[in-house]
Order: sequence, then structure tokens, then C-alpha cells
Amino acid sequence: MGKQYTEAQKNKIVESIIILITQGQSIAKACKEVEVSSSTYMVWLSRSEDYARAHANAMASRADVIFEEILEIADNTEDDIITDSDGNKVTNHNVIQRDRLRVDTRKWIAAKMNPKKYSDKQFIETKDLTEKPITSIVRHIVKVK
Repeated sequence: MGKQYTEAQKNKIVESIIILITQGQSIAKACKEVEVSSSTYMVWLSRSEDYARAHANAMASRADVIFEEILEIADNTEDDIITDSDGNKVTNHNVIQRDRLRVDTRKWIAAKMNPKKYSDKQFIETKDLTEKPITSIVRHIVKVK
């Protein structure tokens, strides 16, 4: 059996993990930093609505941090041009490709974490969920005839 924690210890650990996630760290890194297994953290989340709600808010904030990182990476041109052995300025394609990979990976992650905000897909929300759209169209057609 794993280590036993008091409620106060759990609260402090969860709060620390939540702060780290909010700052952009992954769950695994945050758990490692506070020296608790990610599986223990996940169990705590599953057993507490308060922890789960705080975690969901932290993950939304993490997606925003990742979005900000995308902007920083895209705007950084520091190593795009290098000087070769002959003293000529040349484009550093390796850095540009690496930055493209970093941006694409973060875009994918942000879209998975918060699809309504960061996904390329369009979402349509309906207000009236009492009737299925097709049913109401059929009823309208029948009434018109």
C-alpha cells in the first residue's frame, strides 16, 4: 500500500500541483516536483469534486499558457540566421523546422485541452434541446401541405 496522507497534506499537495499546472507544467512534471505519483493525484481527483473542479480550471489556464508559448516561439527570430564558416549569413533551417514542430505540437495540445477555444473545428450550439431539428422540420413541412 502507498504512502498515507492527512487531509491537510493532500490539500497542500493538490494546491501545489494545481499552481504548477496553471503555470503550464504537465501533470507528470507537477506531480514529480511535489513528490507524489500522478496515479495518486488522479485518484484524489476522482474522489473529490473540489479537486476535480480546481484541476479543470488549472487545465484551462494551462491551455492559455501554451497558447502564449506559441506566440513567443513564432515571434522569436533570434537564431534564424547564422554565420557559416566562410562568414556568410545563412538561414538556419534546422531552427526554423524545430520551431515549426514546437508550434504545431502546442497548437494540437491546446486544441485537445480546450477545443471550443483553440480547435480549428467549428462548434454549433443550439439553445432548444427539447426537440430534434429534423423532427421540427418534418412537422413544419407537414403543416404547410
